[in-house]
Amino acid sequence: MTEKSRAQHGEMAFFSVDVKGILSPLSRLTGERESYSMVIPASFGGSSRTDLLFYDQQAGEADLCFVDHRGNLERIHKHTGWRKTWSHIVPGSFSEDPWAGLLFYDRESGDLELSRTDGLGRLLPLATFPGWRPGWDIIVPGRFAPGDRTDLLFYNRHDGTLALYCIGERGNLEILRHYSDQFWDWDAIVALSMRPTRLSELLCYSRRERMGRLYSVEQGGWLRHVKTHRDWSRGWDLITPLPVRGSDTRRVLFYDRSIGFAQLIDLDDDGEPRVVRKYEDWKKTWCTIVPGQYTPDGVTDLMFYDRFADFEEADKARHALGCRYEVLGSMDGPLGVPAVDLNRAGNGWVRRFLAGDIYWRSDINANEVYGQIREHYRRTGGPDGPLGLPTSIPKRLENQDVTYQSFDGGIVVLGPDGTSEVKHAVMFRLDNVAQKLAIRDGPSLRNDTHNAELALYITVRANGNPLPGMENLRIPKQGHLGPSAVIDLPIRVPLNSGLRLEVLVKAFDVDLMTHEDYLGTWRMRYEYDRLISKCLAGGEHVEGEPIHEFESKTDPFEGKETLEIGYSLDWAD
Repeated sequence: MTEKSRAQHGEMAFFSVDVKGILSPLSRLTGERESYSMVIPASFGGSSRTDLLFYDQQAGEADLCFVDHRGNLERIHKHTGWRKTWSHIVPGSFSEDPWAGLLFYDRESGDLELSRTDGLGRLLPLATFPGWRPGWDIIVPGRFAPGDRTDLLFYNRHDGTLALYCIGERGNLEILRHYSDQFWDWDAIVALSMRPTRLSELLCYSRRERMGRLYSVEQGGWLRHVKTHRDWSRGWDLITPLPVRGSDTRRVLFYDRSIGFAQLIDLDDDGEPRVVRKYEDWKKTWCTIVPGQYTPDGVTDLMFYDRFADFEEADKARHALGCRYEVLGSMDGPLGVPAVDLNRAGNGWVRRFLAGDIYWRSDINANEVYGQIREHYRRTGGPDGPLGLPTSIPKRLENQDVTYQSFDGGIVVLGPDGTSEVKHAVMFRLDNVAQKLAIRDGPSLRNDTHNAELALYITVRANGNPLPGMENLRIPKQGHLGPSAVIDLPIRVPLNSGLRLEVLVKAFDVDLMTHEDYLGTWRMRYEYDRLISKCLAGGEHVEGEPIHEFESKTDPFEGKETLEIGYSLDWAD
């Protein structure tokens, strides 16, 4: 089923599972796509065995495959031209057909679509709900009301909203029960399927609280609390239900990717857990574990999918992203709890969290994107769009309500008037400022360097006229600048044809001016052709020309000696 036009580094493994939890290998498939973002199990052909739909979000493609009893895949139908923004694809019985249908949901736009299949892998539209409701983080299929169709649970982590819906005869969504501000901070919700005559139960897991909670679903969509479990591990990345056909056994597999550990748990009638089997030394790169009936023994089997056969680079990315997450405060930082594990992103890697994402590439540091800048970044295509990957962390200008972040393809600036993409703008880089402050007409310093505390002011002129808000603007205080210090400053100005942009920088050396005995003889000189060494226009580094230098001037703000230098850029389309 592989496609040579796509990356071929993925690995799949099928295992049968007996009632004691012993895994027996069925097949191991290498050279598969590494870009599948979802694997959806369902009976698309109408048989008792489980089929698989593989969705490649980056390509907007999907492969529907049948699985034989030995774990071999046969591609039945290839779908192309799918939307690349589906955040959830959920299988279920949404019509009278004997084979499974699909629910498609776009978390950003709130679009929802229901489709049925024809038994041969083709999709037929059932119902569409454009802009229905954005923001659902988790969608769980289950049996929450009497009937033959699949019901749905929707959960929003941000506001703790949980809603249960059933599907009507024409594919319309009918609300069963809506809960507001009651269910906070769940990282995973799984439906434990019981006998066909009984409603599903819900197992909820909170990584932050180290807690699991079991609910039964009563008539009318009411949730009844059954059991709360404390002191659970925070390391569970995947929680997978493994129902045993014809049994009331509530069996769940927990997998901790970081240490390659898993355990199989049975919950008794009171919700108390019993460890059936522990698994050690598992691979640490399984990104998806898919339960299904791959053999005819009636016990749920397992399919494992690993995107990253090139695990060395993936391991470097995972380490770098994990370190950055810890620096930001982990779950207590601005990104919140993890949402999706390591994944490809453009020509780099990403790990997604509830409130933000961290990106990494071998030639750049791990950089987080969150808040309104993240929203703008996603709207423009994210890492696959014109901006590419972030090349810096978000930065804030002192004394201004302005935050900006650099990307491969430009700069995104968040100001009082909202977020804007400033691809046609200039970023000036003040490089190695302290190292290049030299002393003359006074006591010499070794290597003519001075580790100074600087007060820096900037004025920007376009065609000779100062830009609003860019006149005598104080650059954020830097403290003692070492020889490798770098200051980035974005200048929000359209680069129109014929524009002459001038930048004047005044540097006030606080430390130097404290030596009153030498105040009359020390003067500052600057190698102005390197003070502002680079400017970034439209994502490219562009060189300008230094225009003039002033020495030993009286600063209007401090009454001390300052240095004023200038730099200009003539821009032509």
